[in-house]
Amino acid sequence: MSKIAIKRLTASDLTLFKWHFENLNAGNQKAINLNKNVFVDELFPSLPAVVEEEGWRFSIDLYLYGPGLSGEYNLQRKILKGETYKNWRLDGEFIVNPQDDPQRFNDLRPDDFVVIEFSGHLKPVSAKMIFIAQTVEQDTGLHTELQNFMNDRPMAALEPGELEQVIQNAESAAEHPIHDFVMFEVMVDAAQGGIEGINRLRSRPTYRRMTRRSLEDARTRAGNIGFQGEELINTFLTMLQENAEIQSFEWTSFENAISPFDFSVTQNDGSVVLVDVKSTSGRFENRIHISYNELLQISSEEFRYDIYRVYELNDGGAVLRISRNLNDFGRSVVTALQTLPEGVHPDGVSISSTVLEFEEEIELTPPDNE
Repeated sequence: MSKIAIKRLTASDLTLFKWHFENLNAGNQKAINLNKNVFVDELFPSLPAVVEEEGWRFSIDLYLYGPGLSGEYNLQRKILKGETYKNWRLDGEFIVNPQDDPQRFNDLRPDDFVVIEFSGHLKPVSAKMIFIAQTVEQDTGLHTELQNFMNDRPMAALEPGELEQVIQNAESAAEHPIHDFVMFEVMVDAAQGGIEGINRLRSRPTYRRMTRRSLEDARTRAGNIGFQGEELINTFLTMLQENAEIQSFEWTSFENAISPFDFSVTQNDGSVVLVDVKSTSGRFENRIHISYNELLQISSEEFRYDIYRVYELNDGGAVLRISRNLNDFGRSVVTALQTLPEGVHPDGVSISSTVLEFEEEIELTPPDNE
């Protein structure tokens, strides 16, 4: 799952770049500091326990962008924590300017910024890093807005919505790679066939670079998010059962991946409710995808059908809102779809969360955090 941070670059951070190490009198650090209070305490709290057996170091795939409009530059480096280090460090070999852009990173200065999107569950396995340089014309607006956001902080975590606001205030050029840092939910929507996500990708200047692998990665990440959401609901229903609020439940989709619902819940009065979990790491307002198979089950009169909307999902938990008894809604959608020409069969629909009635928020916490 993605986690975003902004790091203010110091002179010693810049020594990770070979040119700066050779041309600045900034010591021998040869690493970018990752401040513990953000990198560990906020983004990866389980990291120390996970990497202790690895000797306090692990490899990470880096995808570098910028300064300016410079595109992807892929490297492998390490993150480590030395015995005498206060913070963690992005370390390893020097980063050298690529052969096709031999002065690429030379414009970076102390008090420039790097926006980092980490991917990984308990520890980061890859990171997209975009360098924002105050002396590069395409970065000046972003640099100003990042300065306003950061104040004097050396490093800060932020939500995609906060980064989106920074980008909007900066009025960055449409082709600036910073826009791709807030495209994850759009990619997921497109990977699931959502027309809104596809249209937003089509409007991006980088649309032609949205490869099959990128969409497959988005599908994989969406699947992982879906499973994490179901795990949280499994914990939630277990709690309800232990508190005698329900009689029993079965995690149906765990055994049958093509089931049109995820859980079968037996109420205390013996009635059965089918539950479909719709999870996102983003906002509640993100569109909900419902397959035609699910619609047919929803429209059935045999069992009540509820949707559990799990959102803002991360390693620390998520938020749940429940929409109950969707059978009438399902029947109305199926009836509308049956008016399509003969031989035309939709795979599913994507709907706005505003068309359903949802109950109040419920905080979901992983069992390890309880």
